[in-house]
Amino acid sequence: GKPDPAVYRLAAERLGVPAHACVAFEDSDFGAQSAAGAGASVVTVPDLKAPTPEIVALSLHVLASLDDAVALVPSWFGRMDTQQPA
Repeated sequence: GKPDPAVYRLAAERLGVPAHACVAFEDSDFGAQSAAGAGASVVTVPDLKAPTPEIVALSLHVLASLDDAVALVPSWFGRMDTQQPA
């Protein structure tokens, strides 16, 4: 059967935000399907196995590394100050 999105719905509920306002970082097809099933945006960061075409299609982005997300996060959540105060 399909992965259960309940864990993502619960996480969003505990954060006090709707699931569609969340971004889930996943390294597995099942995790990505679960997050998408809850309504979250999915960023896939593959581990050992390349994502299937289905997972690529449901992903906001497919990144080689979590480090690659640093430049993209501000565009997902609006302007964010990424500079530390001097």
